[in-house]
Amino acid sequence: MNIGKEIKVRRTELNLTQEDLAKKLNVSRTAISNWEQQRNYPDIELLVTISDELDISLDKLLRGDSKMVKELSLDYKKKKRYKILIPIFIFIIIILSGYIYAISNTERYYRYNPFAKLNTGYAVLPKEVTYNNGNEYDPELFDKVPQFPDPYTNIEVIDEDNLDKTLLTFSGGQSPKGKNFGKLTYKDKYVYQLEFISWREIPTEIQKELQKNN
Repeated sequence: MNIGKEIKVRRTELNLTQEDLAKKLNVSRTAISNWEQQRNYPDIELLVTISDELDISLDKLLRGDSKMVKELSLDYKKKKRYKILIPIFIFIIIILSGYIYAISNTERYYRYNPFAKLNTGYAVLPKEVTYNNGNEYDPELFDKVPQFPDPYTNIEVIDEDNLDKTLLTFSGGQSPKGKNFGKLTYKDKYVYQLEFISWREIPTEIQKELQKNN
């Protein structure tokens, strides 16, 4: 006897309607009808509940229904696979979320890190900056298209205390004529302040270091 017939026979013996059994199992009456007419089968978790509610052993429910046993075996394998894949998927999402969060908060970290020292350094800046991702400034477009200066990227900054060199990326805009040198106040990778200065305003020791690289 297949499982659908077993359910129907036992339900009838207990004087339960399809509606009564559906309420006990927390499923729809249509689900009960489909099982009994062999349109589909209950899943593994429901089988245990059905066994308890109808007071019938799982062995008796499944005996003789090879198709049901095969489907349950496939269902079990799928769920087992999902149980393995879901934690892996969640782990990957957590790692990616953490990475994205870390990237988006890198500047904030550098800016507010209480253990980082506030430094002062000097740098040689390009005499001309580009605008809007690498374009030259066009005065004719001034009233038509906003032109935003690109940031200074990977600029070598020499610390005034120990002459250590650090590559920094920061915004500042076009330097005034004759002042394409920067005095920077920074903490780790975050630049708090950029002051455009002339060559003679740079300490002699720093000038020597800057000349080595330019």
